[in-house]
Order: sequence, then C-alpha cells, then structure tokens
Amino acid sequence: MRIYLVSLLVFLMAIPASAQSAKELDRKIIAIEKQLRAVQRRVFQGGQLPPEENVPQQATTADRGVLAQMSVKVDSLEAQLRALTGQIEELQYRQREQQNALDMLRREMSFRAGGSAAGTAQTTPQTYSPEPPAASGEFLAEPAAEPVAPAASVVSLPNGSVDEQYTYAFSFVRKEQLDNARIAFEQFIEKNKGDSRIGNARYWLGRVHMLQGRPGLAANEFLSLVTDFPDHERRPAALVDLGEVLISMDAPSEACNTLAEFGRVGSGESSRLKDRAKRLEKQAGCS
Repeated sequence: MRIYLVSLLVFLMAIPASAQSAKELDRKIIAIEKQLRAVQRRVFQGGQLPPEENVPQQATTADRGVLAQMSVKVDSLEAQLRALTGQIEELQYRQREQQNALDMLRREMSFRAGGSAAGTAQTTPQTYSPEPPAASGEFLAEPAAEPVAPAASVVSLPNGSVDEQYTYAFSFVRKEQLDNARIAFEQFIEKNKGDSRIGNARYWLGRVHMLQGRPGLAANEFLSLVTDFPDHERRPAALVDLGEVLISMDAPSEACNTLAEFGRVGSGESSRLKDRAKRLEKQAGCS
C-alpha cells in the first residue's frame, strides 16, 4: 500500500504544470503530502508510522526537479509569448496604417463622386522632370534579386539648390538603394513643401514603400499625388500603383474604382502600363 501511495504521489507530481504557477504547484504538493500522511495513519493504525523524513525527502527531491522543469518551461513560454506579442503589435500597427489609407481613399472617392473635388484640388502645373524617359517604367519596377546594401555614409540632403537636393535623392533610386531613397525623399518632402517636385518625390517614396512591403504608407503617398496633383505626369502611373496596393490590402472595390479612374485619364499612357492595369482589374474582379 505504501509503495502504491508513493508511486501515486510521483505520478501526480509529473503531470505537466504549464498552466500552473510555482505557488499553485507547491500548494498541490503540500496537499498531497497531507493526504499521504492521513492515509498512512489509517494504514498503520495501532502501529508506528514510518519515519516522516523518508517519504518527504523523496518528495522534496521530486518537488525540486518538477519545479526546475516547470521554471524552464515557464521561461520558454514567456519568451514565446513576448515574441508573439511583438508580432501581434506589429500586425496591428500595419492594419491601422492600411485602414487609415483606405479611409482616406474612400473619403476622396466620395468627395469626387459629389463633384466638388475640382474646386479644392491643387492645379499647380508640374513642369519639372529630371528623370530620363526610362524612369517611368524601369526604375524600381521589381524588387532587386539581391538587396543592395545601403551606403555607409549618413543620408543627408546637400545644402545646395532644390534641384541638387532632388538629384541627390533620386540617385538612390537609380542605384536601387531603397532605404537611402526613402530617407532622402522624406527629407526632401519635409524641407521643400510647396515645391513642384514634391509630386515626383511622393511617387518615388510610394514606390519604395510598396517594394519594401509597407502598403499602407505606399497608399498614402500615391493618394497624395493623385489628389493633390491632378495634372501631374505621374498621376496615371500612381493610380495603377495605388490599385495594386489596394488589392494587396484586400480592398478590391476601392482598387476597381482607382483603376477605373486610370481608364478615364490614361488613354495616352504606354501599352505596358495599360496592360498592367488590365491585369490588376482582372485580379480584383472588376466588372
């Protein structure tokens, strides 16, 4: 009988304790020890109980082993929980970005449908285009097979003219140094608000965000170009890019509205851009 009770104690102590704290396990061990002594008193009625130190010593050793194992498991679970919490927070942040971009787009589409957008849209003519003709479709067309390492120097706009600052930022686009391009164009937009080159800067900044997997930020940049610069030469390309981003954000209805706007204004665009728009319309299930 005593052997059976000791075996029962060891078995109970070996039950996984991942859902219990150390204190809870300790209380359970104490309770089991009390129950064991009570059973022993019944078994050895009229006789002398076995020395108390024998069984408790075995239990104490087992207790420490179980607690040590439990401590390792708890530490591992806590590390996994912290990692999962960080991932969840990052996903929630991206979801908020995407939702904000969708809300902005819905408001803009609703505003345009009401016929009042023309009165508030910026009409400053866009005449500056320092990029060569190939830039419209060849730079940052696809992610580089091997990401180019960013330059070792700190990215900082030169103190020269606005033209020199833009050329500096665009040089990173040519070299496909996406991180440096993002920093440089963000600095350019912040430093040169109101300049005619802001539209181009937003377009390339949107492309960088798009290729680096930040659809919410990319949508914000493309939407700013589309709404604030209605006559900009890159507006049709930005509409197609915005449509692709919205599809990736699981917003096919908004993507179809955006691509329909491209169909209205993009008749003079390249066949390559038109074909891409058609593929995206098919992907989004546009009617």
